[in-house]
This record gives sequence, structure tokens and C-alpha cells, in this order.
Amino acid sequence: MADITWTDVLDIAPELAAVGAGAQSLYLAHANTALAVEALGGEAAPKLKLARIYLVAHLATAAALAIGGASGPVVSESAGGLSVSYGAAAAATTDYGSTGYGRSLAALMRTSGLARAMVVI
Repeated sequence: MADITWTDVLDIAPELAAVGAGAQSLYLAHANTALAVEALGGEAAPKLKLARIYLVAHLATAAALAIGGASGPVVSESAGGLSVSYGAAAAATTDYGSTGYGRSLAALMRTSGLARAMVVI
């Protein structure tokens, strides 16, 4: 099985269609080299392909959330005709629990006996 492509990612995560070509290339290059190939059944294994897709979707989703602005509670205050709001900025993360795709990747890794050490990045 060859490296995954952006089309493979969009088959599972169509909401990522707007990701720029440069970012696509970086995510794909990372995912196609970062995973423990033999632990996931070898280069021809469907499990490896799915893990690569989940990794790319997780990274792209986490980055989109970070660009989106604030996450968590927002505090506002106003005085007279002026108001201001504060929020905690979202951050791109390697916390696999932060996106559905990351959680799917973690679950897939557990089925590969890699629960003790995420040999992903």
C-alpha cells in the first residue's frame, strides 16, 4: 500500500477540504513517515493506512481549532459604550483526546498493542 493522499483523508474527513495545499503536503509527509509501520501490520496493512489518515485528520483539525480563536470560557466586560471580551486562545495540540480523529487514532493504536507507548510522533 502506498503513502496516503489528501483524497484518502477527505474520504473520512470531508470537512478538511479547505486546508491549503502547503499544509496538506506537510501533514501527509509527516503521517507517511511518523508511524511505526511494522507495529501496525506492515506497509500493506489497512490498519496503517487508517492510522495515517486519522493522524492527518487530527493534526489538521487541531490546527483549524487553533486558528478559530478562543476556546473555553469567554469573559466580557463593558463600560459606557465600550465592551471587551477575553478568551483563552485555542492551541494546536498533539493531545489525541482533543479531536475525534485523535481519539480514533488512539483507539486504533490500542488494538495494535501500542497502548503503553504511542509510537506515533
